[in-house]
Amino acid sequence: MKQVFTLTLLLSASLLWGQKPRLVVPIGHSNPVISVAFSPDGNYVLTGSMDNTAKLWDLSGRELQTVSRHFPGIYSAAFSPDGKQVLTGGGDSSVKLWDLSGRELQTFTGHAGPVMSEAFSPDGKQVLTGSVDHTAKLWDLSGSQILTFSGHAGPVVLVAFSPDGKQILTGSLDGTAKLWDLSGKELQTFSGHGDAVNSAAFSPDGKQVLTGSLDGTAKLWDLSGRELHTFTDHATGILSVAFTPDGKRVLTVSSDNSGKLWDLLGQELQTFTCHATGVPMVFSPNGKQVLTGSSGFDDYTAKLCDLSGRDVQAFTGHATGMLSVAFSPDGKRILTGSDDHTAKLWDLLGRELQTISGPATGGPVAFSPDGKQVFTTSGDSTAKLWDLSGRELQTFTTEDIYSVAFSPDGKTVQTRSVYGTSKLWDLYGKELHTFTGPADGVQSVAFSPDGKQVLTNWGAAMAMLWDLSGRDLQDFIGHAEYINSVAFSPDGKTVLTGSGDGTSKLWDLSGRELQTFTGHAASVRSVAFSPACPPDPGGGKYVLTSSDDLTAKLWETHTGKLLATLIAIDSNDWVITTPSGLFDASPGAMKLMHYMVGLEVIELDQLKDRYYEPGLLPKLLGFALGGLRPVDELNNVPLYPEILEASIQNDTLRVRLKARSGGIGRVALLRAKDQELVVDANPQRKTDFEIDLKPYASQIFNNLYLRLYNQEGEGWLKSQLYPLEYS
Repeated sequence: MKQVFTLTLLLSASLLWGQKPRLVVPIGHSNPVISVAFSPDGNYVLTGSMDNTAKLWDLSGRELQTVSRHFPGIYSAAFSPDGKQVLTGGGDSSVKLWDLSGRELQTFTGHAGPVMSEAFSPDGKQVLTGSVDHTAKLWDLSGSQILTFSGHAGPVVLVAFSPDGKQILTGSLDGTAKLWDLSGKELQTFSGHGDAVNSAAFSPDGKQVLTGSLDGTAKLWDLSGRELHTFTDHATGILSVAFTPDGKRVLTVSSDNSGKLWDLLGQELQTFTCHATGVPMVFSPNGKQVLTGSSGFDDYTAKLCDLSGRDVQAFTGHATGMLSVAFSPDGKRILTGSDDHTAKLWDLLGRELQTISGPATGGPVAFSPDGKQVFTTSGDSTAKLWDLSGRELQTFTTEDIYSVAFSPDGKTVQTRSVYGTSKLWDLYGKELHTFTGPADGVQSVAFSPDGKQVLTNWGAAMAMLWDLSGRDLQDFIGHAEYINSVAFSPDGKTVLTGSGDGTSKLWDLSGRELQTFTGHAASVRSVAFSPACPPDPGGGKYVLTSSDDLTAKLWETHTGKLLATLIAIDSNDWVITTPSGLFDASPGAMKLMHYMVGLEVIELDQLKDRYYEPGLLPKLLGFALGGLRPVDELNNVPLYPEILEASIQNDTLRVRLKARSGGIGRVALLRAKDQELVVDANPQRKTDFEIDLKPYASQIFNNLYLRLYNQEGEGWLKSQLYPLEYS
């Protein structure tokens, strides 16, 4: 007799926030992952990063959704109890509530410093936050502040509700944890650590508290403040602690990258290294796996591992930072500088024409006015001049260079260094003049088209226009963060600035703001106008921006409309997308991409014919004939049915379905990917049906799957494999 297994698949229809498919290019995080969380059902992972984004993943490592708009950085992230919403806390002192589509529902403002931790109440009706401002705050979901908990002498880096929701726990860098009731009354202080308490947790039954400290110990307490046990075998500070879901064991993770599993009497059960730089750490809901993030600036991933330390799944992307972009003078080529230490020359079809590699590459880049040479920079105190074949023509040795510009006649080059100086050079590497400014210096320089003026960002969130005698002509003020890049329009009548606040701005020469380009999720590193060319005789019709969010974006200058997003994946592959859903991509990139409808993953090949537009970028810029196809009528995807329940009992598989927009098509039973046992197990297209498994018992080896299709006539759209346990 076969054993009985039941699997209920609860992909709620409420999670499908529309039928329009969304293309996902898995670029991953571009900075350390400092917060991780499991969804309550254990099917999804949420990661928060210093790249200003939080990302939702499934357990196979597929990137499903990105939410963002904290500057600088997302320090903490949490799921709501029903798994339908997430909270993110950031360096901007705010907390944001999002649905799983990435739509911002609410912003909680009131803290006077970065928010380091947040939690939902068990009923999901309230939010608790902890901040560097030494306080914790209680809010309702409308964003109204209910109560402030004051009493810590240092930043509050951990907040948690008790399982019954009647008490809260706070942990602080002042070396203590505190227990409070919901009136704000302090019930207990847990004192005894010799350094900061940066992690704390309630036991699942709410009767005990676990704290972890930089003094290298973790402590178990009862609610009266009595210390029950101290865990002391870590050689360095403890960064994270947690109870297993059954409350019978605890896990501690230290700064020496080791994790230890203990029983409640202090006996060490297991030591493991799960993540080379694992700082945040949480158990999966079933207690069998651990999810960690990364604190190192050479590791931007989260990882799932079992309790033996074996890696189960990595949550990572494939892109490298795009730090600088430039148009060739004829507008037919693009030069990019990346943090993979290369500069690349591309045509508008996405074909890589030349890679320039070396120590002095990867930073800001520029074309000479005649388009026959390129200038590359890096942080190694050198810059280089190259011809388009990749041959090095000249080396310039100076302080670390953050920006470069050719004079309009192409005879001189101006560079900006990290030390607040700007230098003028001839093309033989001879220094002609040095401009010295404040310590925070010049992030970017640009010549006016007539060569009579220079634009810099000498100062913080301000750009300045100068004549060549050094006289300040105009200041451009309006960004919230440092300006990283500046550019003149081809006609010299407007200027463009790109900032760490994630925006670019268009200004006239009187300092009046004409347009703001908003859409990047991180600092804008480089900005450029399109040059004069046959499709745009006057030049400046388009703006190109690049960002730490690993993308470049093409905009219509005077309307601020986003036309396309450009993504470099690894060092060879690329993707171009439009807001309407069209895309062009290299073959290698297409192997990594997929579509999402709600939280449904749909393979790229199933929808590719609808949205794939070869030669997309030259068509957008007017270099290629032919218009872009309309896709609005293609955005309603006829979805296959939803599985409400699939259970196996006495060798009989019972399935209950719910029809969606695509109706009910065939249901295939498989023993492995593309190995069908039953081609159509539901020929009558019922919402409830059974499959007798006895005839297939000898062919089944524990793995069994269902795959659903939309209705006959359509029939081309298929679901992912739904796993069933059967032995």
